Amino acid sequence: MYSIVARKPGDTSVLKKKEFVIENLKANEVFIKHHSIGVNFIDIYFRKGLYPWPKDTGLVLGSEASGIIQEVGANVKNFKTGDRITYAQANNAYASHRVIDESLIVKIPDNVTFEQAASSTLKGLTVKYLLHDSFKIKPSHTALFHAAAGGVGLIAGQWLKEIGANTIGTAGTQEKCNLAKRYGFSEVINYSDKNFLVEVNLLTKNVGVDVVYDSVGKDTMPDSFKALKKHGSC
Repeated sequence: MYSIVARKPGDTSVLKKKEFVIENLKANEVFIKHHSIGVNFIDIYFRKGLYPWPKDTGLVLGSEASGIIQEVGANVKNFKTGDRITYAQANNAYASHRVIDESLIVKIPDNVTFEQAASSTLKGLTVKYLLHDSFKIKPSHTALFHAAAGGVGLIAGQWLKEIGANTIGTAGTQEKCNLAKRYGFSEVINYSDKNFLVEVNLLTKNVGVDVVYDSVGKDTMPDSFKALKKHGSC
């Protein structure tokens, strides 16, 4: 068993392989053998030290993974040895094995592969809270979604289409716009050659959108607010 540990912030050269031994499980923990590990851009932020590091120990990157349960703690009720599971939990996924509390894992459906689960759990949960918790999307709503061709955006496009909402996606190239269109967005705007605010006003007949999902920030936020209808959410 081993993990990939960084002892200090830096580039990829700070990542080193380290063997470890699993201690006895706590009552609510499970011991997992990883099969697939998700790689996300946020891992780079942690590695570079832009986000807080552990004070006394090295940092094991990775926010999501999938695998098979090898052992369960005495009080674990909802899982058993052999279950296929996935999770999204900050750090500690870049490893061959892991111990984690049962409250942080979910079972993988039979028709979902380890690779699919490890690459979509974090993004899928992000879309869930965006569309159901941050702002409850209804079929009557119009949504503007920036970075529509990213990992989160492609899941959101399909989810929004299933809900029946009217959607406008943005991306930085025509290739990405075409991809977002294929994955469910009603309209797409290439903001590298068009002003997305002007296009949104044309598409909504100057009414604006009910909600903007803006993961870009500085370059888009001012016009994102202007794209909202009265009492809209961003």
